[in-house]
Amino acid sequence: MKRSQAYIYLVPILTALTISNTANLALAGGFTLNEQNVKNMGNGFAGSAANVDDVSAIFSNPAGLTHLTGNSFTGSTFVIFPTVRFKNQGSTVFTGALLTGGNGGEAGVDIVVPNLYTAWSLSDTLKVGIGVNVPFGLATKYHNDWVGRYQAVESRLATININPTVAAKLSDIAVLSWVRV
Repeated sequence: MKRSQAYIYLVPILTALTISNTANLALAGGFTLNEQNVKNMGNGFAGSAANVDDVSAIFSNPAGLTHLTGNSFTGSTFVIFPTVRFKNQGSTVFTGALLTGGNGGEAGVDIVVPNLYTAWSLSDTLKVGIGVNVPFGLATKYHNDWVGRYQAVESRLATININPTVAAKLSDIAVLSWVRV
């Protein structure tokens, strides 16, 4: 077998493996809430992991607290108005009979997402802080007679993340942070 013939088989196999292994990344994407602070939201979350400008760094980069001076506090609240619609495309039971019921209507449930971050300077090199936020959550509520009523009519997922943080600047290069989740 020539080398060029081997590539004919290798390319589809590698493509299939890549697609099958990356499909799982989107499983919880519908419940992820990026709305963790106002500043990063205004920047479209560009560079949020390197954010060291305010105390909301507790969420994405707790060591960034060492770049702050004095005590800090910030908080915000976001209101999310999700749109969730289902379209039945021929759902059947195991016998092949069509399921009865409608599409469930508008299932999105409006939600308020708060976050609070505060930090205290114990010295020029030692900071402590706490962050409270909601990184995952949302809810759905379909009509009682919808076609998927056997799986769920109402669902609700909410997490509350409380992050106590200690950050120490050991030198101009090394920063140590301790986060307990």
